[in-house]
Amino acid sequence: MKRFPLPATPVSLLLALAVMLAGCTDSASKPPTGKSAPAAAPAGHQHDHEHGDGHEHDQDPAMPADLPAGIAALKAHRQEIKAALAEGSVEKAHDPLHHVGELLEALPALGRTAGLTAEQLATLQQSVDQLLTAFGQMDEDLHDGKAPDYDKTAAQIDAAIAALEGLAAPH
Repeated sequence: MKRFPLPATPVSLLLALAVMLAGCTDSASKPPTGKSAPAAAPAGHQHDHEHGDGHEHDQDPAMPADLPAGIAALKAHRQEIKAALAEGSVEKAHDPLHHVGELLEALPALGRTAGLTAEQLATLQQSVDQLLTAFGQMDEDLHDGKAPDYDKTAAQIDAAIAALEGLAAPH
C-alpha cells in the first residue's frame, strides 16, 4: 500500500502559534488531562506571576464580548506594541504581545457567534493566521533577546487588521 504524507493543518499551526504567543500559563488554567481547554480565557483571569525571565505580567484584560470589541482590543494592543518598540522599550511591548495572542485565539469563536458566513470565517482565519505569524515572530525575537522589528511586519499586520475590520463592519 502506498502511503502519502499528511499535510500540516492550519489548525495545528494556529494552536502552536497561539500557545507560543500566550506564553504564560499556570497550572490552575490548564485543563485536566484528556480534556480540551475553553476557547477563551475567562474574564478576570489572573496572570500576574513570575515568568521565569525576571519580569511579571499584568493581569489579563477581560476577553471581548463580540467581534467588533475583539478587533478594537486588537488594534489597541497593536498601537501599544508599535509605540513601545518605537521608543525602544521592549519590556513594555511584552504584555501586549501576549494579550494579542489571547485575542487572536478568541476571534474565530467571536466570528462564529457574529454569524459570519463560511467565506467570511475563512477570511477571518486567514487574517488571524497572518497576525499570529507576524506577532509570533516579534514575541520569539523578544524571548531570544533580540529587539523585535515592528516595521518589518507592519504592512502584513495592517492588511490583516483591515480585513478583520471589513468583516465586523455593518452591512
